[in-house]
Amino acid sequence: MRLTVDDIKRQTKSETKLIKARKVQQENLIRKIYITKTQSEYHVEARMETLSGKFYATLQFTLNSESDVDYYFCSCKRTKICEHLLAVLYQIHDLQPEKFPFSYERKVEEQETIQAKSPASLPLPQLQQKDTSMRTRAREEFAERNAAPVKKKALQKEIVIEHQNIEAMVKENTRRRELMKQFAISSHILSESKVYYQELQNREHVEKVHLFVEAECSDQQHMYISLKIGDRKWYTVSSLTDFFERLARQSYAQYGMSLAFTHSISRFDEDSQELIKFLKNCFYEGKTLVSNPSVMEIPPLYMDEFYELLGRLPQRYRNIQMKDKRQLLDIRVKSEEDFILLTFRNWSLLKSGIRGRHHLYRMQDDTLYRYRFDEQGKCLELIDSLSEQQLYVRNEEFPDFYKYVLSEIRDYANMYGIAKYAYTLEPIGLELYGDIDELGRVYFQLDVLYEDERIPGFQNNQEYLPLKQEIVENFIRPYADIIQPEEHCALFHDVSETLLEFMRDGLPFLSGYCEIFVSDVLKNMNKKHVVNLQAGLRFAGNLLEIDLHSRDIQKEELLDVLRAYRRKKHFYRLKNGKLLNLKSDQLEELDTMMQEFHIEEAQLQQNCIQLPGYRLFMLDAFTKDSDHIAFHKEEVLQHVLDSFGSINAQDIQIPQRYRELLRDYQKDGFRWLKLMHRYGFGGILADDMGLGKTLQVIAFLESERQQGRTSIVVVPSSVLYNWEDEVRKFASDLEVCCITGSQAKREELIRSSMDMDLLITSYDYLKRDIAYYENRTFFYKILDEAQYIKNQRTMNATSTKRLKSHHALALTGTPIENSLAELWSIFDFLMPGYLFDYRFFSHHFEKEIVMEKHKEKQEQLKKMVQPFILRRVKKDVLQELPEKTETTLSIAFDEAEETMYMANLAQVNKELQQELDLVKTNRFQVLGMLMRLRQLCCDPRLVYDEVTQPSSKLKACMELVSSLVDNNKSVLLFSNFTSMLDLIQVELQHLHIPYFRMDGSTGKEDRRELVQKFQDKERKVFLISLKSGGTGINLTAAEAVIHYDPWWNVSAENQASDRAYRIGQNSSVQVYKLIMRNTVEERIQHLQQMKKELADIFVEENEANIMKMDKEQILELLKVNG
Repeated sequence: MRLTVDDIKRQTKSETKLIKARKVQQENLIRKIYITKTQSEYHVEARMETLSGKFYATLQFTLNSESDVDYYFCSCKRTKICEHLLAVLYQIHDLQPEKFPFSYERKVEEQETIQAKSPASLPLPQLQQKDTSMRTRAREEFAERNAAPVKKKALQKEIVIEHQNIEAMVKENTRRRELMKQFAISSHILSESKVYYQELQNREHVEKVHLFVEAECSDQQHMYISLKIGDRKWYTVSSLTDFFERLARQSYAQYGMSLAFTHSISRFDEDSQELIKFLKNCFYEGKTLVSNPSVMEIPPLYMDEFYELLGRLPQRYRNIQMKDKRQLLDIRVKSEEDFILLTFRNWSLLKSGIRGRHHLYRMQDDTLYRYRFDEQGKCLELIDSLSEQQLYVRNEEFPDFYKYVLSEIRDYANMYGIAKYAYTLEPIGLELYGDIDELGRVYFQLDVLYEDERIPGFQNNQEYLPLKQEIVENFIRPYADIIQPEEHCALFHDVSETLLEFMRDGLPFLSGYCEIFVSDVLKNMNKKHVVNLQAGLRFAGNLLEIDLHSRDIQKEELLDVLRAYRRKKHFYRLKNGKLLNLKSDQLEELDTMMQEFHIEEAQLQQNCIQLPGYRLFMLDAFTKDSDHIAFHKEEVLQHVLDSFGSINAQDIQIPQRYRELLRDYQKDGFRWLKLMHRYGFGGILADDMGLGKTLQVIAFLESERQQGRTSIVVVPSSVLYNWEDEVRKFASDLEVCCITGSQAKREELIRSSMDMDLLITSYDYLKRDIAYYENRTFFYKILDEAQYIKNQRTMNATSTKRLKSHHALALTGTPIENSLAELWSIFDFLMPGYLFDYRFFSHHFEKEIVMEKHKEKQEQLKKMVQPFILRRVKKDVLQELPEKTETTLSIAFDEAEETMYMANLAQVNKELQQELDLVKTNRFQVLGMLMRLRQLCCDPRLVYDEVTQPSSKLKACMELVSSLVDNNKSVLLFSNFTSMLDLIQVELQHLHIPYFRMDGSTGKEDRRELVQKFQDKERKVFLISLKSGGTGINLTAAEAVIHYDPWWNVSAENQASDRAYRIGQNSSVQVYKLIMRNTVEERIQHLQQMKKELADIFVEENEANIMKMDKEQILELLKVNG
């Protein structure tokens, strides 16, 4: 902060103040200075003693970048710069502060020095002092030493109080400034209100204010006006400028003694209001005479409007009369040798007066005459372009001169000598006709009318075209597809946007030049036409029949009409000659139905349209949404639909053996299976895991048992014997054969099973044995865990679909795991073609629903599949099932593990980025990179041989297992890695905890034995790999489930958890998920949650599949939270 002495002197012209200020500063009376800095200002607060010593001065001021005082306040209350402020400036000049905020306080020693210099504090002469004893002097010295800290504290307290006082003064000053602003606002409001109420009082005595216009046109070239206002008495407006400004500000003004009002436009009568608005515009474009501010000129181009507005005023409000005169041009046409001579005989009249846009104005006596010509102003334009009374035109140019100039004003002129020119014969009118021909084309014909003949337009060799005919034809040509001179018409091949634009915009324009006649069909071509369409629906065996008929269209013509509609034609000529407008909601709905149900065009020519019976529900949904086609359902068909709406109310007998065995919801499932069978539908029994899908199917198969009916069930290998056990347990009458063993043995079993009721095989065996089933047709083919055929290209899917059967059934708790393609594959097994071919399904449903979030397509697919899926969940049907609680345990790495993981994460990030930048990414390589990170989360020993200690996660897992076992809980422990199970079982051995283990290497017989031993509670812990033990087994002895590491598919984890949480479970089940904090495991868990939406819409669950992810989703897995 650089403050010079010149800067200080610039603040005041008083030398006395400067001297006093320097004295205050030199005597060290300034106690405190506090300075803060903003970008361009310094804010200063100060406190000091005054020279008089009577009070303290408190200051606050602002120095700008030029070292000038901007804002100033001092408790001395002087309005000009005082010596106190100048003293502070001198002190700042001496201090030269550089760092801010800056604070200065006078030291206590300095204060004492000042006091010591004063006469009152000088020591007394030696003769006046009394001798004191040594003890007294020591006491005084001791008191002085003790008084110093007290003085210091008192001074500090005083400084604080002073600072508070300054702040209070600043706040008070700010408050006062705000009050002054508010006072100004309130005063303004009060003033306006007074004017308003004064106006109200005046309105009781003053009616609407009127204008009186005084007009003068002394030289026949300029129109001047002045104004008077009033009611009973007129007052001259002495200044038009002031008058218009009052109107703009709506200010209050008084005229004489009896007229005072606020100048609002609403205070004038309606005619005066219009005139004021007009005059205001003229005022700023015209001239106000300097010698007389009460007079203004009306610009000539405003004369037409001025005449109209002035004429609306009653005669008592103007000083002139107003009259119209019809004026014709007098033109003599004379043919000379090389030219045509035009003579304007009333030239003197035409060239005098005030020229408006379209008319002439002349003042005679006290009357303003308006000489009326054509409203377009063509006559005056011609006169303005002339400099003389005569005009010469070349002979060869005269035909065009007549067409484009004289013909336009012929109705407003007397043309002598023009009749001898043949082309000057003007038509009396033009007529334009629009219609649609037999081919559905739109055409327009033009006729030119003369007194004794009608001449068609659009001719090839017409030498001379009257102007109106030329305008009409030239306007139509750019719009039309073709002009046909032989038919004298303009042709539009089809109803296009161009035609619609011509009808909308062109015809109104042409109506100014010709009469237009348009047929009713053409008028209504853009309106939707109602076509009568009705459809009867009935069952015929396993087929749906649609009998389509119409009162408007013969059945044999319906296909041609639909084809014309699909070609975007707008009209179709029926065989009976009637022109059919194809813009119809009924035809649109018929076309939609044909496309949605893949109905071939040829079926429209047959007696009726036939569809597979499984289209019933889809067709029912379509009819409910239909607003335009009248559908009529026969009673039998409606009964079928009603029966599926209330399954539990159906008269379907439950076999005696199962009445006590089946739960209520399982009985409904049995009835649903019977209904699906009755009407030949395939279906998905999609009950939640553990709700007894197997038992419901066994009861159904036994109820349909007949000689010669053999069904086949395809199951995962892990539950092959479980199915056999369940059948033998609940349906002893069913002859069942389990197709297992060597290939030769299986072949023999298949060949010898002709009399069996049920064959049970695995997906793996079926792939190898499919050739042995080629010549057999089963009663039912049933898939258990039908998600095994989710990929349509796998051998699992192709082999099951090669099986021949009369009926098909699928069991799965998760019909959709990754994508809608899986749902299509299962339906392709059940009812081939129901969801159409996969190419169509992928384009019209999967892409639009998943990628484009198409809600209508989503709802359409939902309506298609829901009738064939029966889904119940435990929470809804098993009220007696104990509670299941899920807990996610977040575990942190130790320092060494975290260093190891972060190093690998950086490497994987680099490798992944390189891989993902390739045109074709190797997804399996990406999966391998991510697996390395997942294994590090489980235990670094899965990746590094040199690591010897168990991981933090494994230690936490063992603590959890030990706690559960100590509390007498049986535990299922799942992992995706069998190598991890190896490490876990070593730790269990160290803890002396007995366990069972099941993975992919466990044989079928051993699996059955291990499950039974665990159910008998021989051991408390069961180690299971997720893929081998996640489905098809009952482990209800378990009361706790631990998922050691997350899998991409959340439904696979749920299936594994439901090995324990299912029918037969009597204890609450606690599910634990072990997740390493801030790792790929957290991202996988988050991704599982985000990817549930698709299956929630159509069934319930979903998984996140690494093979389906895009680049952004994969990189999202590798993010680390800050």
